[in-house]
Amino acid sequence: MKTACAGLCGTDGQSARPFKLRAASAIIAGDLNKCAFAIRKLLPKGHCSIQAIASLMACDKRTLQRTLKQEGTSYQQLLDEVRYTMAQEHLRDSSMPLTNLAILLGYTDASSFSRAFKQ
Repeated sequence: MKTACAGLCGTDGQSARPFKLRAASAIIAGDLNKCAFAIRKLLPKGHCSIQAIASLMACDKRTLQRTLKQEGTSYQQLLDEVRYTMAQEHLRDSSMPLTNLAILLGYTDASSFSRAFKQ
């Protein structure tokens, strides 16, 4: 008898590899907020690469890219959105110098931050 879990658990004759890809895709596709949350956490540490986010999401970099594309976005778009939101929050709620804010958001200097924020 085939159960509802059979397709997810790979017990319906499918290999474990497609199961892992389906599971990772379902997790990411079902919740872009998790990806955005991971970006928010890694930005201040300076280690916010797509590879680092994919590792946190327990999937391959390419799987993350494919899934984000299916959701109508990309890693860069999501990163830009998170940076913009964080910049607005910090500009509104703190007296942090722009140079510090730029570094916090992963920019190399205040002028790069200013250019990106104007767009």
